[in-house]
Amino acid sequence: VQVNDDGTKTMTTDGTKTIYSWDNDKGEIAQKTETVKRYSDILENPLNDDLDDQIRAIESLLENKDFKSSKQSEHRDILVSTLDALREIQRNGLELSLDKLESVRLDLYAHLSRNPSSEISTELNKIYSSLEEYTSKFERQEILKVSLNEQYEKAQSLEVGKKIEVLKEVHDQFLELSRGNSEISEWAEHYRLVTEWDIQVAKESQTKLEKWRQPEVSMGSTDPFAGYKYQVIVTIENDPTLLKNERNLAQKYPHNTTIVHMEKNGDYQV
Repeated sequence: VQVNDDGTKTMTTDGTKTIYSWDNDKGEIAQKTETVKRYSDILENPLNDDLDDQIRAIESLLENKDFKSSKQSEHRDILVSTLDALREIQRNGLELSLDKLESVRLDLYAHLSRNPSSEISTELNKIYSSLEEYTSKFERQEILKVSLNEQYEKAQSLEVGKKIEVLKEVHDQFLELSRGNSEISEWAEHYRLVTEWDIQVAKESQTKLEKWRQPEVSMGSTDPFAGYKYQVIVTIENDPTLLKNERNLAQKYPHNTTIVHMEKNGDYQV
């Protein structure tokens, strides 16, 4: 169970997220259930398995004696180039072979446009659909990578407690992807380990920051808008003299002051 900043509580089980809150009007607990988005769902059906099927299908067409007839031989060149592209993807991966994949996809589209009523149009359209799916799969992978990288980078600037919370969420997403058979599982495992290390460092910083002596600032009767001044005091060492100076500065504008305690690595508490 996770306690949210707004006081609600969230419980996640078996891909379902339930949010509990207090309904003041009814005087009872209210709940809302949502389906949790699993990133591995985006990358279902391992690419290599489908590639093997498509390569076998094209090889079967090329080896079929009926295919060698004059009517069907016009399709041979496009099938051979498509087969070469699929084998290259199989050897080098989708990302390194994307340009060749896109080229052969466009060639096949043009071929289908010129031969809409071919004897093997069904087979050719199935192959074309597979090429489109490979391109789409790569685009989804790239969108996913960008999204996770943005979440990771955003966490770096957060207060240490919130930073740990967000990094844990990102870590869980990397973990889920690393357990799959997709092309990005190796990438996900690398960043899972990086994020795991970041969480450990942030926890160590949080422990140190919690041991700092907290300032006792007298709010007094100072006008909170005196001179329209606002100050942010950043202290980077748990030193008695520095903390005393921090308190003295804060008492000048106690209503208009934010105090930040920061570790040398940049982790901080407000």
